[in-house]
Amino acid sequence: TALAVKVKRADCHTASLPVAVNVQCWACRRATVEIQL
Repeated sequence: TALAVKVKRADCHTASLPVAVNVQCWACRRATVEIQL
């Protein structure tokens, strides 16, 4: 599920073109940490 798509455009060389795709569901992004001292 993709909730938003943000595209920025800038001139650059093809070899250094920054591309990233990160799609995860809400359940995968949720985490719980328990610290016991």
